[in-house]
Amino acid sequence: MSEKIHTTAAIILAAGKASRYGSSKQLLQLNGKTLLEHSISNAIKIGCAPILVVSGAYHKEIAELSLPASVTLIYNPDWELGMGNSLACGAKLLDQESISSLIIILADQPAVTPDTLQRLTAAFQPIETSIVLSKNANSTGPPALFSSSHLPALCELTHDEGAKTIVSQYPDQTTLIDTPESAWDIDTQEIWQKFCEFSKV
Repeated sequence: MSEKIHTTAAIILAAGKASRYGSSKQLLQLNGKTLLEHSISNAIKIGCAPILVVSGAYHKEIAELSLPASVTLIYNPDWELGMGNSLACGAKLLDQESISSLIIILADQPAVTPDTLQRLTAAFQPIETSIVLSKNANSTGPPALFSSSHLPALCELTHDEGAKTIVSQYPDQTTLIDTPESAWDIDTQEIWQKFCEFSKV
């Protein structure tokens, strides 16, 4: 039996069409890097391995970026089925025996930092706390951490609600971490303009 390596994998979701925004919000520029590259950098800085980026509608554009060698880009041909399907697409490439947990990261949360992700990993306890969610004034959700014990269920997701169905089954093992920065979710151009003003980009 192989010994489990205590590492945290990262799945960065960048597959959507961003229809409400009107273009590839994953590729918006922030301080000289795309939002996707910022998400990748955050995962690298806290030592995530492996790091998987799931692309879809804008795969060609994302593939043209100079991504770090430690990052694996995965194209999900069924990206139109929603976030859950793209999450499953990435989860299927992870080995449950070689990781202890995985972090789900969205490529359109520009205020999330390595510290945000570090707070999630600090709250993780394999048995007592197997799910750690970000909480802000508007919602709970990504970035989110799941124990590798949930990997089989993540691989079976097919809907657009992400991993909410899994979370609902384990309320006693779920911890919420206050992350007001996760409220910045760039869904529209108006929100992006507000964020740029807020951050003085």
